[in-house]
Amino acid sequence: MNVIKLIQNIYSINNNSHFWDSHSIKDIPYESLKKIHLIQNAKSIRSSDNDLAKTSKEYISLVSKSKDIKVLLPIFSSVHLDVLLKSLNNGANLELIANKNILEFIRNNGYGKKFSSFVEDINTNNNKNNKNNKNNSLKIWELSKEFKLFLSSGNNFFIIRIIF
Repeated sequence: MNVIKLIQNIYSINNNSHFWDSHSIKDIPYESLKKIHLIQNAKSIRSSDNDLAKTSKEYISLVSKSKDIKVLLPIFSSVHLDVLLKSLNNGANLELIANKNILEFIRNNGYGKKFSSFVEDINTNNNKNNKNNKNNSLKIWELSKEFKLFLSSGNNFFIIRIIF
């Protein structure tokens, strides 16, 4: 079984070698690296000289179609935050993980108020009887260290980006 997984891992890496050749893997946990075979059929999307926004457009499209979104956010990006807010307004659930600096940047750049109406208040049970209350749709976690891994997942996608 280990040999099969090794071959699948190698296939997965070779299948998207341009991605792995140009990205650092230091923030990917070792246990996850051993499971690279799980994304062996992944499709790598790259921007081109003709379409610099190709990856952003694909991200927006995938997030917009998802109802349950999880994001590990290592950067402040209004493009990403705007699509996440739009998804929340359309009834999606979002779990967001970022470090202290990014969360402060979000708060200080106008997004704090926009996101605040969606934040789950874990200290009260006010929302227990109202399942349609939008206050149940956002959970935010603060990670203590900085990281370079940008992960997003939803009902229909998994995206990994490694920021330099």
